[in-house]
Amino acid sequence: MITHKTRWKPSSAQSLLEKQHSKLPKVQKYCLDVLSGALPAGRLAFLAVERHLGDLERTEGKETPLRWDEGDALRAIEFFEAFLCLAEGEHDGQPFKLNLGNSSSLPACLGGKS
Repeated sequence: MITHKTRWKPSSAQSLLEKQHSKLPKVQKYCLDVLSGALPAGRLAFLAVERHLGDLERTEGKETPLRWDEGDALRAIEFFEAFLCLAEGEHDGQPFKLNLGNSSSLPACLGGKS
């Protein structure tokens, strides 16, 4: 198993995630599981989680050009799961359900605003 070193203590990461992602428990779980090693993740996935936490920490309670919009992130997840369907193969026509990794990286991409 790959182990990564992080500056994040589980309690501080959890506290930050609970404040910033109160409506996104999947994102909270994914980030904490990647940091703790409970969910095996490659180096780039691990670094993406660290970067996301760092961005949340840097912008918390400050007026900066970068901000986190939980509502936009939640709408993106709901859109995927409510309106998109798979288009071919054995799952043709079935709803597009995001797995834990997708439902965590998608908000990080779409919830960050400048």
